[in-house]
Amino acid sequence: MEEFSMANVVRNIKNTALEHAHLPAEVATKLFEKEAMILYLTADHASWVYHVPRYQMLCGDMGSYRFSGMTYEAQPTFPQALEHAVQHMQRIVVNPATNHSRLSGGLVNWYANGDHYIGPHADDERDMIACSPIVALSLGATRRFVFTKKTSKSVHVDETAVARLELQVEDGDLLIMGGTTQRTHKHAVPKMARCCDPRISITLRCFH
Repeated sequence: MEEFSMANVVRNIKNTALEHAHLPAEVATKLFEKEAMILYLTADHASWVYHVPRYQMLCGDMGSYRFSGMTYEAQPTFPQALEHAVQHMQRIVVNPATNHSRLSGGLVNWYANGDHYIGPHADDERDMIACSPIVALSLGATRRFVFTKKTSKSVHVDETAVARLELQVEDGDLLIMGGTTQRTHKHAVPKMARCCDPRISITLRCFH
C-alpha cells in the first residue's frame, strides 16, 4: 500500500483532511469483502456493542474507553482480518523518538445499511494525547460525514471556524481529524434512506 500523501485531499477545517481513494479500489474491495465474510459473519458477536444504532467494537491496549454514554473494556487486539489495514494506518502517526506508532487503539464501526448512523458528537479526549490526530479508514458504502461547529456555550468555540461541512466519504477514503477539531466541532454519520449497502469504519486514536 502507498504511504499517506496530501495529494487529492479535501481540507476545510483546521488540521482536518480527507484523502479520497487512499486505498486503491481493488485493495479496498478485497479488504471489505474479507472483512464482511470473516469478521462480521463468523466472529463472536459478543464482542460487538448492539444497543447503539450501529455495531461497535473497541480494540487496543488502552484498557477501557467511554463512548455512547458508557465505559467499555477493549478487546486486546484488532480482528485478524483488519490487522493489515490497522498496521498501515499506524504508520501514519509515529513518535520520532521511539519510531513506534502513537495510534494505540480505537473503534471498529459497522453500519449495516442507511438506517445505521451516529449522531453529532465530539470524541472524549480525556484518555488521549491532547490534540492528537484521529485517523479513520472507510470501507464499503459511501456515506455522508457532517461536521458542525460547536455553539458559543463551548469553552473551545472558534468563531472563525466553518459552521457546517458535509463530506462524501467513499470506499478506501482516509479521514484525519487533528488539532483542536474535537474541541471546535462535532461530527456525525447521518441516516441515508436510500443506502442499502454496509460500511465499515476503522478509527484509530492516540491513547496515553
